[in-house]
Amino acid sequence: MASAMAARRRAGTRRLGRYQELIFKGRDWILEQVKESGLRGRGGAGFPTGLKWSFMPKESDRPTYLVVNADESEPGTCKDRDILRNEPHKLIEGCLLASAGMGVHHCYIYIRGEFYNEAQRLHTAIDEAYDAKLIGENACGAGYDFELICIAAPAPTFAARRRASREPRRTQGPAPAQAAISGASWSLWLSKHS
Repeated sequence: MASAMAARRRAGTRRLGRYQELIFKGRDWILEQVKESGLRGRGGAGFPTGLKWSFMPKESDRPTYLVVNADESEPGTCKDRDILRNEPHKLIEGCLLASAGMGVHHCYIYIRGEFYNEAQRLHTAIDEAYDAKLIGENACGAGYDFELICIAAPAPTFAARRRASREPRRTQGPAPAQAAISGASWSLWLSKHS
C-alpha cells in the first residue's frame, strides 16, 4: 500500500510540472486548444465545449464557479461511477484545466450520496491533490488559486422526477454567463448525459 501511495505521489509530481506549463500558457490558449479539439458536451445538443467556456466573463467583480454533476442518474449507466472509483485524479485534473480555461477559481463536484465508496475515493484523491499542491493556493506553483470541494447528497426522488417530467420543458436555457447563483457567473460541466 505504501509503495502504491509513493508511486502516486511521484506521478503527481510529474503532472504538477505539466499542468504548471499549461496554466502558464494562459486562459486564452487553453480555450483555443479546447475549441480546436472539437470537444462537445455530452447532452443531447452536443454543444461545443470551447464555445460554452468562452461565455464566462473575462472580468468580473463576483466569484465564478465550475459545477460538476457526477450524479449518474440516468437508468442503466455506470460511467461516472467508474471514473470516480478508478480514476478520480483525472476528474480533478480536468476540473483544474477547465477552471483555468474559464478563469474560475472555485469548483464544486456533486456526487450522489449512494456512491459512498466512490465519494471516499474522490475525497482521498482531492486530499492528495491538495497535499501535492496540484490544487489549492498557488495551484501547480503557477500563481493560480483553485479551490475544489466535493458535495455528496441524496439523489433526487422518483416523485420529483415524475413531477418534473409533467412540467413544460424549456426549449432554451439561459447562457451560463447570464444565469447566476447568488449573482455569480457559473458554468455547469455535466459528467452525464443531459
